[in-house]
Amino acid sequence: MIVRTVDLTETEVGADGLAALFAEGPSRLGALLLGDDDIERFVASDTFGRLATLHLFNVGLGPRAARAIAEAVNRLRSLSFAGGNYTKNAIGADGARALDTPHLARLEVLALGYNELGEGGVDALGKARHLRSLRSLGLTANDFSHDGFERLCVSDVLDTVETDANAMGALARVPAPALRRLVLCGNPIGDAGLRAILNAPLAARLERLNVVSTGLTDASVDALLGAREANPALEIDAGRNRFSQDGARRLAGR
Repeated sequence: MIVRTVDLTETEVGADGLAALFAEGPSRLGALLLGDDDIERFVASDTFGRLATLHLFNVGLGPRAARAIAEAVNRLRSLSFAGGNYTKNAIGADGARALDTPHLARLEVLALGYNELGEGGVDALGKARHLRSLRSLGLTANDFSHDGFERLCVSDVLDTVETDANAMGALARVPAPALRRLVLCGNPIGDAGLRAILNAPLAARLERLNVVSTGLTDASVDALLGAREANPALEIDAGRNRFSQDGARRLAGR
């Protein structure tokens, strides 16, 4: 039997339970979804190093856990430390810096929503040397400033980016050769943040841009229409913003 996914989300299995469960782990474990914040003993197991997918949602992880995980894996393709509205992970800037390791050079998907990354965290991701294979980066609700997001936009990291508007500054610095999908929903990037994205090299390669509820006004209408004209394959979702009726009609093509 080949185990592909183990889902222990929001359970109380604990460190002892994890150690027992994976003490003689399967030779090919494809994905692990945990709901316990005490994972250090599991990180040390043989099974952990064989994981391709690791999702740790809402389990109270800090920078120490992020560092332990980053140093223990070398086959991961997808890693999620995403938190939520009620139980946040909080790897912070130190945790973000710990992810810049050769062990994660193959990583394609990285989700870090609700992790209190702040300016330091987004700077660390923008400067990362070993995350160049990323196709998706999730940064929802991490308290970045506009400047921080622009810096990330012009860095060498991204392919697909899911992030909140606060980090607008850093994402503009990211040379994202494979970036296809950018999700900024629910973050107050505003018109200036949208310009940072559309002026970045990655804009020409985007296939989907989600700027729902990001504080856009009629000042962004021409930019959105221009982006769509320049890249007919680009799907733009700009609902729930501050457009006038005229602006909304122009975007709808009416």
